[in-house]
Amino acid sequence: MKNKIMSLLCLTLITLMCFTSCRNIQDDIANTDTLDTNTQNESSVDNTDNTSKSNAETNNSSVSASNGNDAESDNETPPQKVVVISNSFRYLSPEELQSESDLIFIGEYTGQSRQVMPDENVVDDINKYKKVYTDYTFKPISIGKGDMADEIFIRCAGGIADGVHYACQDTPNFEEGKRYLIYARLGSPIIPNDADCYYIITTHCFEIDESGTVDFSGVNAEDIPELQAQYDAAVGSVTQDK
Repeated sequence: MKNKIMSLLCLTLITLMCFTSCRNIQDDIANTDTLDTNTQNESSVDNTDNTSKSNAETNNSSVSASNGNDAESDNETPPQKVVVISNSFRYLSPEELQSESDLIFIGEYTGQSRQVMPDENVVDDINKYKKVYTDYTFKPISIGKGDMADEIFIRCAGGIADGVHYACQDTPNFEEGKRYLIYARLGSPIIPNDADCYYIITTHCFEIDESGTVDFSGVNAEDIPELQAQYDAAVGSVTQDK
């Protein structure tokens, strides 16, 4: 009987110990889950903060870049548009130049010029497609063909119209104070009450240096003697109609 009681007590004690151990394990597991959950929550909070901070920095950077670009755009000057006008001319012999010219003269460029925009009610079919012209003012020194005048206007295609620069590659680069031998024909008016203006025949405008030598480098070698003779004739006559 005594042994039976002892066995029962041992069994009860073992059962109690097992129950206590299981309870402690469950509590430990519950505490661990709670700790992990809290850790995850903290991580989520940190990630959220970092993301917000990152987004804020990105937004600020975007704003700064945008403001910088806007400021740069405001300070930039838009480049001016250039349209090159090209014409194609056939080569003329000295005899043809003499015949087709209304005016052969030696003149000094005064440095003065003016822009003229064609009037659609006045301009002819040839000139109506040009947007703007420039008149260059010359002081005539001597005349080989045509009439003497106080000033001679040489009109060339090109100039600035509506913010666009129209540049004609065939227009000579006139320099103030320099003298030129020019073959030209009288042009038709392109504006009301237009002054008499002349157009250079093809590209026949020859620069004269200080010694009186004409630059004929752009013509055929066999034509130079005849052109020189025409120049000499112009030099020797103030007014000579032909």
